[in-house]
Amino acid sequence: MAKLFQTIDEKATKLLRQSDALTTPVDLDRVVRHLKLSVNENPLENEYSGFLAVKEKTIVVNSNHPPARRRFTIAHEIGHYQLHRREKADTQVFIDRTVYFRNENSSGVEYRLELEANAFAAGLLMPEVLLDEYLGKHPRLDLEKSIDIKTLADEFEVSRQAMEYRLKNLGFILHTSF
Repeated sequence: MAKLFQTIDEKATKLLRQSDALTTPVDLDRVVRHLKLSVNENPLENEYSGFLAVKEKTIVVNSNHPPARRRFTIAHEIGHYQLHRREKADTQVFIDRTVYFRNENSSGVEYRLELEANAFAAGLLMPEVLLDEYLGKHPRLDLEKSIDIKTLADEFEVSRQAMEYRLKNLGFILHTSF
């Protein structure tokens, strides 16, 4: 794992400890309360996952999206709040689309901020320490099988795709055949 992403992971785990939310699945409500943020679920156009209104300390998440997607969006916005609100002090709102497209209008900074917020969300929802603990208690899980990754994802209340990506980034799996 790259040094930057390792640092982001450490920040996410530190926040979980401070919030007393280092549980499986992670209790996002505790993290939100600890940070004195509010979360509102509202129907948004499908292309939007949600947004963070910085001064209002409010996260709005697309209520039309599945629960695992909403959890990731909340964690992603917490990532923006923790990592970027000072760096981008002039930014009033961080808006996140379902799929981030890098185009001629997006800067390298914008792309980096999205990658960092995603890394924070992954570290917040699927902390390495909890994955290690869970896998130690369930040695029969075969992380080369889609069904077992789905089982793990369900325990952490994230999507199978998010779990697979996280497991690859942490080196728990090298590839998948599905």
